[in-house]
Amino acid sequence: MPEKNIEAAPLAMDLVQLWRDGEVERFDEIVIKHQKLICNIAYLLLKRDYQQSCQIACETFAYAYHNPYKFHDEHSLKLFLCQTLIIMIRERLKQNDIHKDELLQELLEGCKPDKVSSHWTARDIMAEKERLQEYVLDNLETLLFDQMAVIILRDIFILSYEEISAIMKWPIKTINPRLHRSRIELKNKIQDVLYSGM
Repeated sequence: MPEKNIEAAPLAMDLVQLWRDGEVERFDEIVIKHQKLICNIAYLLLKRDYQQSCQIACETFAYAYHNPYKFHDEHSLKLFLCQTLIIMIRERLKQNDIHKDELLQELLEGCKPDKVSSHWTARDIMAEKERLQEYVLDNLETLLFDQMAVIILRDIFILSYEEISAIMKWPIKTINPRLHRSRIELKNKIQDVLYSGM
């Protein structure tokens, strides 16, 4: 049986090196590989503003494209993209002067619980689950930026403490206490709203 000369798809580490060596089209593959993570983090940190999150994700990749020697493999590229994204979002939030309390007020004015039927269908359960997820995300957005970021990076995207430490530029020993305090703050916000009658 004749051997087939099939070129294996390059690994992500190879993509970075190939791109740095001049194969410009490899950057498209890098973007495709990392765009979901970057766009989703941006979407959540920018309070689910789709247009802003797409724009800032593009700016993040453009910055990486113009700084190819700030990373050397897939892992350092992922961290570099996340670090760049966090810095850009912080700046964007400062420029926009977003008031997080307004979002909670909108939630309080817009969400009054309906009377619940004793006969829940699968559709009712799914709708309630979606409503609760929205409620948690709305309250998550009212946290301080660093609190929101550490919860999103750890609890939603399951990044390691080492990755969070590198992205946020915090000492690794502070990640667990920051995460713990952020979770408590989120829990308190949710309880405050629930006990106030929502």
